[in-house]
Amino acid sequence: MSMNHKLVRLIKSIGVALAILVGGIIIAAYLTLRSTLPPTSGEISLVNIRKSVEITFDSMGIAQIWAETEHDGFFAMGWQHAADRLFQMDLTRRVSQGRLSEMLGEMTLDFDIQQRRIGHHRIARQALQNLSEPDLARLQAYADGVNAYVLECDAFPFEFYLLPVAFEEWTVYDCLTILSFKTWYSDALQNRDDFFVELSRKLPSDIASDFLPEYPSWAPVTADDKNVAEQPRRLLPDGLEKWRLPSATAVSNAWIIGPDRSHSGKAMLASDPHLEITRLPQFWYAIGLHIEETNLNAFGIGMAGVPLIVMGHNGQAGWTFTAGGVDITDYYQEIVNPDDSTLYLVSADADNPENNVWDQFVVYEDTLRVSGQDSTIISQTRWTRHGPIIPELADNTHLLSWRWAGYDCRLEKVVAAGFELMRVRDFEIFRSVVTNMGALDANWLYADSSGMIGYQLGTPVPKRPNDVTSYPLPGWTDQWEWDGFLPLDETPHAQNPPCGWLASCNNNPGGSVEIQGSYAADRILRATELLAIARDLTIEDMHSFQIDIHDEYLLRWKNEVASLLNDIGDTLEAEAMRSWDGSTDLQSRQTALLVEFLNALRDEIFADDLDDLAGRVSRFTVDRIYHDTAAMWIDDQRTKNTIESREDIGARAMRRALETTSGRSWGQMHSLTMRHPMGAVPVLGSMLKLARGPWPWAGTSGTLNSSFTRRTSDGNYRSVVAPSWRMVIDFANTDSVTIVLPAGNSGNPVSSHFFDFNELWQRGDYWVVPFSRAQVQAQAASVMVLRPPSSE
Repeated sequence: MSMNHKLVRLIKSIGVALAILVGGIIIAAYLTLRSTLPPTSGEISLVNIRKSVEITFDSMGIAQIWAETEHDGFFAMGWQHAADRLFQMDLTRRVSQGRLSEMLGEMTLDFDIQQRRIGHHRIARQALQNLSEPDLARLQAYADGVNAYVLECDAFPFEFYLLPVAFEEWTVYDCLTILSFKTWYSDALQNRDDFFVELSRKLPSDIASDFLPEYPSWAPVTADDKNVAEQPRRLLPDGLEKWRLPSATAVSNAWIIGPDRSHSGKAMLASDPHLEITRLPQFWYAIGLHIEETNLNAFGIGMAGVPLIVMGHNGQAGWTFTAGGVDITDYYQEIVNPDDSTLYLVSADADNPENNVWDQFVVYEDTLRVSGQDSTIISQTRWTRHGPIIPELADNTHLLSWRWAGYDCRLEKVVAAGFELMRVRDFEIFRSVVTNMGALDANWLYADSSGMIGYQLGTPVPKRPNDVTSYPLPGWTDQWEWDGFLPLDETPHAQNPPCGWLASCNNNPGGSVEIQGSYAADRILRATELLAIARDLTIEDMHSFQIDIHDEYLLRWKNEVASLLNDIGDTLEAEAMRSWDGSTDLQSRQTALLVEFLNALRDEIFADDLDDLAGRVSRFTVDRIYHDTAAMWIDDQRTKNTIESREDIGARAMRRALETTSGRSWGQMHSLTMRHPMGAVPVLGSMLKLARGPWPWAGTSGTLNSSFTRRTSDGNYRSVVAPSWRMVIDFANTDSVTIVLPAGNSGNPVSSHFFDFNELWQRGDYWVVPFSRAQVQAQAASVMVLRPPSSE
């Protein structure tokens, strides 16, 4: 045998051995991953269970818990949350407690410091001392269920094996920090105060005030004595009116239909919250909870880590909410005593400075651990009567403090209200419950089996003594201090309106008192247009409204844009624009051109004045200023010898839009991708399909089937916010409630329920989830029983 032949045989042998080794590793890895799947059938004996609990699973992995006692019901809920979302729960509590860096290293340190400064952990510790005994028992039972699953599971979720952390025992404190964080997050979705602060550094206050929000007079509100729902079908004016509105970064839709409007003769509720959609697993977890002892029966969605169903129904009443947009934060300028840096000014006497009143900063110290670093980091927070000092926003003369309504609300009351919400069956009680949800910035809608429909703004509305015309506020005078919050009867609310329906799309809530906030006025136009003319509505009609991709806001631009196209000589595009019907489907070239034009227009108007802040100006501010003939912003300061007109700026923006779109359709420019954070890990990411997409995507920020986008470096658009769940209830039959999730109910990529809803969601189809025990059991794909140990 020749040497070459021996070498070839050796190489082949090595290749076979390596293939066997790699194959073995893959098989071992696969078997390990399979072992992370939780049980969904059989019986499991647990020492903390008092009486047997049955958990039914349908073929989409949705669990419904059937317990005799309250303790066992919440214990089982903790077990099931952990079974399907343990890593997500751990990640969320680290986010809320400012402990991400223990897992992810220095890249998340700034975020951790921010969360420690806000102080969810301090709020939670205080609430822990004040919880009622029943609420403490419920949370403890839930925590015990989480920990029982951890002790019984065959393997942890795979993420724990890739990161330098071990799972720590779940506690009531963890539930509370997550709950506080989520109330803060509801405001952070739409809050633009930091943008106004940064503007104030670039511009005089009277000029910066151009960017403060003002809801347009022609846009519908939710609680309206004038009954805007009975206005003519076409609500938009033919001309372009002046209005002010900053954009929302995350959105939601919800509406309710009274018996006179529905085909069944019963009330109907449609829930459609929109959140960040690109990350797997998705945010919401769907579950049913049924407890005989307290007659608690509820189905809906909540956050894994907290034993609440925040949107859903209990067979007799249904509830949902949208982000409120109410201004519940303020920034204050604070002056430090030049002779003693531990003091700040709380009352200034301009005539006799020696009479100035100073107060002591409260200083909190937090110790942070960072993965990969041996030493810890100490973060200090200086606290004023308004709230924490935000050092990143300090200037040469002032510190800035941040006031949030969450500091005035008691978290233990939020817990109590959350548990009560799942039992609510009366609208007046509902109003009291949802206005005790702390600083959760939310519009709540309610419908029940008696035919009642109602709306209540749940947000605590600060009573400010004056309208804010400049920003930030001076902190050394009482002129800008809050005088508590609006009482319940003065908050916006409505019930059984004559028009027979109510809707909320992050628009102005209305009511007798004008409430400061950042509201959306586009999607409510389309919702009003559809609901105002509809009669004899069915569940299928509600579905079609939820997946509607007609953009009324963009449509109002079409004639103006067509004229600009004619002016620059593109008559074919002008003709196509004039015939556009407002559909933002994949084939629409007009949608692509309009979206790109509005972004280019923003840059042409503001880049010369605002530099990097120009990209944060809302399209609605662009709209108002572009059509204000007296606006100072139109002229381009970079062209010293030319004064640009509105037409010049519009033409420049249109030429840019034509160049970047190049005749492409919206589907060619706009896409959606969903990705697990571990999707970039070689081999593992592809083996587990941790990245899904991209898919060409329809819809815009102005369509009911909403898609908020981020412009990519190649000039295309990536969808980042979209429907995070859809639900429709007809109270004629609560065994036919329809829902759909964007991905799946499980957070485990090995599970068949990690992504099984996605096809339905993309098509605009729905899944029926029954409610009665008989119907749930009839549809069950498997049944699992948690039981106490057998007595000997």
